[in-house]
Amino acid sequence: MREIVTSFLKIGLTAYGGPAIVGVMQAEFQDRRQWIGKPQFVEALAFVNMLPGATATQLGIFLGHQRGGWLGGLLAGLAFCAPAFAIMLALTASGNFALSTCGPCSETERPLVPRPISRPICPVRPNSIASITPLLPEPFGPEIANVSF
Repeated sequence: MREIVTSFLKIGLTAYGGPAIVGVMQAEFQDRRQWIGKPQFVEALAFVNMLPGATATQLGIFLGHQRGGWLGGLLAGLAFCAPAFAIMLALTASGNFALSTCGPCSETERPLVPRPISRPICPVRPNSIASITPLLPEPFGPEIANVSF
C-alpha cells in the first residue's frame, strides 16, 4: 500500500493537465512498474473515457485497485487528488482566489477564480449577463443587456 500512495502522490505533485497525465501513468505503471499489461491499460482507458468525470483520477483509482484491491483504489484516488486539493486550499486561504460573483451561476455553482482575473471580468453587475455586454460586439450588446439568469 505504501508503494501505491507514494507513486500516486508523486504523479499528483508532478503531472499537470488532464490527458497528459494518462501518458505519465502509462509510462510509470504499465511500462516501468508493470502493474498492468498494455491490453488491460488500453481497455481501462477506454472505459474511464466513457465515464463522466476526471479521466486521470478514474484511471488512477483503477490502477490502484488492480494493484491493491478496493483499499488500493481508494488510496490511489486520495493520494492523486491530495496535492491539488492542498494547493487550492492554500491559495484560497491566502486570499489570492475568490468565489466568482458574475455570470449565470447559482450560489452553489460559483467557480473559484484568481482575484486578478475576477476583478476585470466582473466589474459591473454580478449575476447578470449585463456585466459583460460592454465586451460583446455591437449587434449583441443592447439586445441581451436586460437578460438576467
